[in-house]
Amino acid sequence: MMKTLLLTIFMFFSVFKTSAQVKTAIAQLQIAKIKTEMTKAKKAFEGIWYNKEANRYLSISFDYGDYALINDWIGESKNDANIDAYKAFPKGDKLILPEEKEHHGTYCEMTISKKRLRYQCKGGFLKTDQLTQSSYYVKITKNRLKF
Repeated sequence: MMKTLLLTIFMFFSVFKTSAQVKTAIAQLQIAKIKTEMTKAKKAFEGIWYNKEANRYLSISFDYGDYALINDWIGESKNDANIDAYKAFPKGDKLILPEEKEHHGTYCEMTISKKRLRYQCKGGFLKTDQLTQSSYYVKITKNRLKF
């Protein structure tokens, strides 16, 4: 992947004569890469996910530009007062929830394996760089929700 990107950039340098043309071409490549990652992430992650052990739901949608909106709630009733919302950014085959110091949110990652969503976070108050907390979700259809 990296070799392909470097080769493409080299080709742009040989084709375009001015630095403005090169900057424009590189920006277009970056936009195309972001769109490709968003399309892949949307296909894999979009929908409603459920964790039976915690009776916890995640709703993941991609209608917001370069990030996914994650709504997180516990229990069957989706009361707006009980919903937490997060931004996640696609990176490779993961959704990344960056650390949010203002609200004490830890860094988290989401991946898909065998039709299950794995939600991992760093230790929070444990002050570790390791992903220590994991939970698993299964994708559900809207008609299985009880609101």
